Amino acid sequence: MKPAMIISGANGQVGSFLAKYFYGRGYPLILLYHKRNDRLQELMNAPLVHCEVVELEDPALVRQAIERGVEALKTIPGYLIHTASQRSYDALPLSGSDPEVWQAIFNSNLKGSYNLLRISLPYFEQTKFGRIVVFGSDITRSGLPMGSAYSAAKAALVNIVKSVAREVGGSNILINAISPGPIDTDLSTDYTGDYLQFRKEYFEKHKQACPTHKLVSKEEIRNMIDVLISAQNENITGEEIFINGGNR
Repeated sequence: MKPAMIISGANGQVGSFLAKYFYGRGYPLILLYHKRNDRLQELMNAPLVHCEVVELEDPALVRQAIERGVEALKTIPGYLIHTASQRSYDALPLSGSDPEVWQAIFNSNLKGSYNLLRISLPYFEQTKFGRIVVFGSDITRSGLPMGSAYSAAKAALVNIVKSVAREVGGSNILINAISPGPIDTDLSTDYTGDYLQFRKEYFEKHKQACPTHKLVSKEEIRNMIDVLISAQNENITGEEIFINGGNR
Protein backbone atom coordinates (compact mmCIF):
# COMPACT_ATOMS: atom_id res chain seq x y z
CA MET A 1 0.00 0.00 0.00
CA LYS A 2 1.16 3.52 -0.76
CA PRO A 3 1.85 5.88 2.12
CA ALA A 4 -1.16 7.98 3.01
CA MET A 5 -1.65 11.47 1.63
CA ILE A 6 -2.93 14.23 3.89
CA ILE A 7 -4.89 16.95 2.09
CA SER A 8 -5.94 20.03 4.03
CA GLY A 9 -8.71 22.29 2.80
CA ALA A 10 -10.07 19.15 1.22
CA ASN A 11 -13.57 20.54 0.63
CA GLY A 12 -12.28 23.58 -1.24
CA GLN A 13 -12.60 23.66 -4.99
CA VAL A 14 -8.92 22.87 -5.48
CA GLY A 15 -8.66 20.54 -2.49
CA SER A 16 -11.64 18.43 -3.53
CA PHE A 17 -10.38 18.29 -7.12
CA LEU A 18 -7.03 16.97 -5.90
CA ALA A 19 -8.66 14.54 -3.46
CA LYS A 20 -10.70 12.93 -6.23
CA TYR A 21 -7.70 12.80 -8.55
CA PHE A 22 -5.35 11.16 -6.05
CA TYR A 23 -8.05 8.77 -4.86
CA GLY A 24 -8.34 7.63 -8.46
CA ARG A 25 -4.59 7.00 -8.46
CA GLY A 26 -4.84 4.72 -5.45
CA TYR A 27 -3.53 6.94 -2.66
CA PRO A 28 -4.95 6.33 0.81
CA LEU A 29 -6.29 9.74 1.85
CA ILE A 30 -6.61 11.64 5.11
CA LEU A 31 -8.89 14.52 4.15
CA LEU A 32 -9.07 17.50 6.49
CA TYR A 33 -11.82 20.06 6.08
CA HIS A 34 -13.13 22.97 8.13
CA LYS A 35 -16.94 22.97 8.14
CA ARG A 36 -18.44 22.07 4.77
CA ASN A 37 -18.02 18.65 3.20
CA ASP A 38 -20.45 18.95 0.28
CA ARG A 39 -17.72 18.52 -2.34
CA LEU A 40 -16.45 15.35 -0.66
CA GLN A 41 -19.69 13.37 -0.50
CA GLU A 42 -18.57 10.75 -3.00
CA LEU A 43 -15.42 10.11 -0.94
CA MET A 44 -16.82 10.27 2.59
CA ASN A 45 -17.37 6.51 2.87
CA ALA A 46 -14.98 5.33 0.16
CA PRO A 47 -12.40 2.63 0.93
CA LEU A 48 -9.01 3.97 2.07
CA VAL A 49 -10.38 7.45 2.73
CA HIS A 50 -10.60 9.00 6.17
CA CYS A 51 -12.30 12.38 6.52
CA GLU A 52 -11.95 14.69 9.52
CA VAL A 53 -13.47 18.05 10.33
CA VAL A 54 -10.73 20.00 12.09
CA GLU A 55 -9.70 23.48 13.19
CA LEU A 56 -6.09 23.72 12.04
CA GLU A 57 -5.26 26.45 14.57
CA ASP A 58 -5.75 23.92 17.38
CA PRO A 59 -2.70 21.63 17.53
CA ALA A 60 -4.43 19.03 19.69
CA LEU A 61 -7.27 18.67 17.19
CA VAL A 62 -4.83 18.43 14.26
CA ARG A 63 -2.85 15.72 16.04
CA GLN A 64 -5.98 13.74 16.90
CA ALA A 65 -7.32 13.98 13.35
CA ILE A 66 -4.10 12.68 11.80
CA GLU A 67 -3.70 9.95 14.42
CA ARG A 68 -7.24 8.75 13.76
CA GLY A 69 -6.52 8.74 10.03
CA VAL A 70 -3.36 6.68 10.50
CA GLU A 71 -5.23 4.20 12.67
CA ALA A 72 -8.15 3.91 10.26
CA LEU A 73 -6.01 3.50 7.14
CA LYS A 74 -3.27 1.39 8.74
CA THR A 75 -0.59 3.27 6.87
CA ILE A 76 1.77 6.11 7.77
CA PRO A 77 1.55 9.38 5.83
CA GLY A 78 4.17 10.07 3.20
CA TYR A 79 2.55 13.00 1.46
CA LEU A 80 1.04 16.31 2.52
CA ILE A 81 -0.83 18.69 0.23
CA HIS A 82 -1.69 21.82 2.21
CA THR A 83 -4.32 23.87 0.38
CA ALA A 84 -6.24 25.33 3.34
CA SER A 85 -6.19 29.11 3.67
CA GLN A 86 -8.23 32.02 4.99
CA ARG A 87 -8.42 35.04 2.71
CA SER A 88 -8.67 38.66 3.84
CA TYR A 89 -12.46 38.66 3.80
CA ASP A 90 -12.70 42.25 5.05
CA ALA A 91 -11.07 43.59 1.83
CA LEU A 92 -9.85 46.77 3.53
CA PRO A 93 -6.65 48.80 3.32
CA LEU A 94 -4.30 48.24 6.26
CA SER A 95 -4.97 51.75 7.61
CA GLY A 96 -8.67 50.99 7.83
CA SER A 97 -8.44 47.42 9.04
CA ASP A 98 -9.64 46.05 12.34
CA PRO A 99 -6.57 44.84 14.31
CA GLU A 100 -8.40 41.78 15.61
CA VAL A 101 -9.63 40.76 12.16
CA TRP A 102 -6.16 41.34 10.69
CA GLN A 103 -4.54 39.18 13.37
CA ALA A 104 -7.20 36.48 13.01
CA ILE A 105 -6.59 36.16 9.26
CA PHE A 106 -2.82 36.09 9.74
CA ASN A 107 -3.05 33.52 12.54
CA SER A 108 -5.49 31.32 10.66
CA ASN A 109 -3.07 30.94 7.78
CA LEU A 110 0.21 30.73 9.65
CA LYS A 111 -0.66 28.87 12.85
CA GLY A 112 -2.66 26.25 10.98
CA SER A 113 0.24 25.66 8.60
CA TYR A 114 2.72 25.43 11.47
CA ASN A 115 0.57 22.88 13.32
CA LEU A 116 0.06 20.74 10.26
CA LEU A 117 3.77 20.65 9.41
CA ARG A 118 4.93 20.11 12.98
CA ILE A 119 2.58 17.17 13.49
CA SER A 120 3.05 15.47 10.11
CA LEU A 121 6.84 15.78 9.78
CA PRO A 122 7.68 13.13 12.42
CA TYR A 123 5.80 10.53 10.36
CA PHE A 124 7.94 11.37 7.33
CA GLU A 125 11.12 11.33 9.41
CA GLN A 126 10.19 7.89 10.73
CA THR A 127 10.12 6.37 7.24
CA LYS A 128 12.78 8.62 5.66
CA PHE A 129 10.37 9.67 2.94
CA GLY A 130 8.12 12.65 2.54
CA ARG A 131 6.78 14.88 -0.20
CA ILE A 132 5.10 18.11 0.88
CA VAL A 133 3.43 20.73 -1.28
CA VAL A 134 2.23 23.92 0.41
CA PHE A 135 0.05 26.47 -1.34
CA GLY A 136 1.48 29.96 -1.31
CA SER A 137 0.28 32.68 -3.68
CA ASP A 138 1.80 34.90 -6.32
CA ILE A 139 1.02 37.81 -4.01
CA THR A 140 4.21 36.90 -2.12
CA ARG A 141 5.94 38.64 -5.02
CA SER A 142 3.49 41.47 -5.68
CA GLY A 143 1.68 42.15 -2.41
CA LEU A 144 -2.12 42.36 -2.22
CA PRO A 145 -3.93 45.67 -1.86
CA MET A 146 -6.89 45.26 0.50
CA GLY A 147 -5.42 41.98 1.74
CA SER A 148 -2.24 42.64 3.69
CA ALA A 149 -2.93 40.03 6.39
CA TYR A 150 -3.31 37.23 3.86
CA SER A 151 -0.33 38.47 1.86
CA ALA A 152 1.88 38.68 4.94
CA ALA A 153 0.92 35.18 6.09
CA LYS A 154 1.63 33.65 2.68
CA ALA A 155 5.05 35.31 2.52
CA ALA A 156 5.86 33.97 5.99
CA LEU A 157 4.66 30.50 5.01
CA VAL A 158 6.92 30.40 1.96
CA ASN A 159 9.90 31.20 4.17
CA ILE A 160 8.89 28.41 6.54
CA VAL A 161 8.98 26.09 3.53
CA LYS A 162 12.50 27.24 2.66
CA SER A 163 13.65 26.74 6.25
CA VAL A 164 12.09 23.29 6.67
CA ALA A 165 13.61 22.16 3.36
CA ARG A 166 17.08 22.74 4.82
CA GLU A 167 16.17 20.97 8.05
CA VAL A 168 14.80 17.73 6.60
CA GLY A 169 16.32 17.34 3.14
CA GLY A 170 18.81 14.77 4.40
CA SER A 171 15.91 12.51 5.41
CA ASN A 172 14.53 12.35 1.84
CA ILE A 173 11.77 14.80 2.76
CA LEU A 174 11.18 17.42 0.11
CA ILE A 175 8.95 20.43 0.62
CA ASN A 176 7.96 23.07 -1.91
CA ALA A 177 5.46 25.87 -2.30
CA ILE A 178 3.25 26.35 -5.33
CA SER A 179 2.30 30.02 -5.62
CA PRO A 180 -0.49 30.35 -8.18
CA GLY A 181 -2.22 33.38 -9.50
CA PRO A 182 -6.03 33.41 -9.44
CA ILE A 183 -7.33 29.88 -10.00
CA ASP A 184 -10.21 29.23 -12.37
CA THR A 185 -12.98 28.38 -9.88
CA ASP A 186 -16.66 29.19 -9.38
CA LEU A 187 -16.44 32.19 -7.06
CA SER A 188 -20.18 32.41 -6.49
CA THR A 189 -20.21 29.08 -4.61
CA ASP A 190 -17.78 30.39 -1.99
CA TYR A 191 -18.37 34.15 -1.74
CA THR A 192 -21.23 36.63 -1.65
CA GLY A 193 -21.88 40.34 -1.64
CA ASP A 194 -19.11 42.92 -1.76
CA TYR A 195 -16.36 40.36 -1.30
CA LEU A 196 -17.61 38.33 -4.26
CA GLN A 197 -17.45 41.49 -6.38
CA PHE A 198 -13.96 42.23 -5.06
CA ARG A 199 -12.79 38.75 -6.07
CA LYS A 200 -14.34 39.01 -9.55
CA GLU A 201 -12.66 42.35 -10.18
CA TYR A 202 -9.34 41.00 -8.93
CA PHE A 203 -9.57 38.00 -11.27
CA GLU A 204 -10.43 40.21 -14.24
CA LYS A 205 -7.51 42.53 -13.56
CA HIS A 206 -5.19 39.53 -13.47
CA LYS A 207 -6.40 38.28 -16.84
CA GLN A 208 -5.86 41.70 -18.37
CA ALA A 209 -2.38 42.07 -16.88
CA CYS A 210 -0.78 38.66 -17.44
CA PRO A 211 0.73 37.72 -20.81
CA THR A 212 -1.46 34.63 -21.29
CA HIS A 213 -4.71 36.44 -20.32
CA LYS A 214 -5.82 33.29 -18.52
CA LEU A 215 -6.60 32.14 -15.02
CA VAL A 216 -4.66 29.22 -13.59
CA SER A 217 -6.33 25.86 -14.15
CA LYS A 218 -6.69 23.17 -11.52
CA GLU A 219 -5.21 20.72 -14.00
CA GLU A 220 -1.90 22.53 -14.33
CA ILE A 221 -1.61 22.75 -10.56
CA ARG A 222 -2.24 19.02 -10.39
CA ASN A 223 0.45 18.41 -13.00
CA MET A 224 3.00 20.38 -10.99
CA ILE A 225 2.10 18.49 -7.82
CA ASP A 226 2.63 15.21 -9.67
CA VAL A 227 6.19 16.29 -10.45
CA LEU A 228 6.95 17.50 -6.94
CA ILE A 229 5.67 14.42 -5.10
CA SER A 230 7.19 11.91 -7.47
CA ALA A 231 9.74 9.49 -6.04
CA GLN A 232 11.90 10.50 -9.02
CA ASN A 233 12.11 14.02 -7.61
CA GLU A 234 15.26 13.97 -5.51
CA ASN A 235 16.45 17.58 -5.56
CA ILE A 236 13.57 20.01 -6.05
CA THR A 237 13.02 21.31 -2.55
CA GLY A 238 12.69 24.63 -0.78
CA GLU A 239 11.35 26.24 -3.94
CA GLU A 240 8.50 28.65 -4.53
CA ILE A 241 7.05 27.78 -7.93
CA PHE A 242 4.93 30.47 -9.53
CA ILE A 243 2.07 29.54 -11.87
CA ASN A 244 0.46 32.78 -12.93
CA GLY A 245 0.62 33.26 -16.67
CA GLY A 246 3.89 35.17 -16.56
CA ASN A 247 2.53 38.02 -14.46
CA ARG A 248 5.15 40.08 -12.56
